[in-house]
Amino acid sequence: MSDNLPTEAHAPSSVNHVVFNVADIEESHDFWTRIIGFTHVGSLDNNPNFRFYAGRVDGEIVSHHDLALVQSEEVTKPEGEWSMRPSRLGANHIAITWPTREAWLHQVEWLRLNDIKFHVRLDHGMTHSVYVSDPNGIGIEVLYEVPEEIWMNNIHEGLNYAARIDTPEDQPIQDNVDYKVFSS
Repeated sequence: MSDNLPTEAHAPSSVNHVVFNVADIEESHDFWTRIIGFTHVGSLDNNPNFRFYAGRVDGEIVSHHDLALVQSEEVTKPEGEWSMRPSRLGANHIAITWPTREAWLHQVEWLRLNDIKFHVRLDHGMTHSVYVSDPNGIGIEVLYEVPEEIWMNNIHEGLNYAARIDTPEDQPIQDNVDYKVFSS
C-alpha cells in the first residue's frame, strides 16, 4: 500500500455538467437554447430525447457538454410559485455564470425581452444574480461574479450576504458596481 493515499477530498474547480429530467423535451430545448443561449451539441443515438448542450467562450464551444436534458414521463410541472426553499424537485436551482458583467447584463435583458419572469434579483456579495425558472420549474440563477478582491478576504461574510434588488419588470436592469467589500 502506498504512503501517498489521500487524507481528504480534492476540491473540484466548478460544476462540470448537470442533467435534468424534463416533461417536454422540445419546450425545454427551446428554453435552454433560444432563451438561455446554450448550443445543442448532440443527442444519444438510441434516444433522441436525451440531448446535450454546451456554452461558448468567445464564440467557441469549449466543453463536451455542460447540460443534458432527458424527457421523462414521470416529470410533472410544479404548481404554484418557485421558491428557494426545499421542494419536491430533485434540483432546486443551478447557477450559471456569464463571463463578464456586460455579458450578464445582455443576457438579463434578453430574458426580460422574452418575458421570462424574474423571481428575485440579489446582490449575493460574490455575485449579482437574477433567479428565473425553466418550463419544468427548475430554478436557474443567472449570475456574474464580482471582482475577487471584493470577497476573497472574507468568503464567509460574502456567502452570507444577500441584498434584494427590486427592478420594475418593464425597465432594463441597472447594475450598481459600488460593491460591498468583505474584509477580515
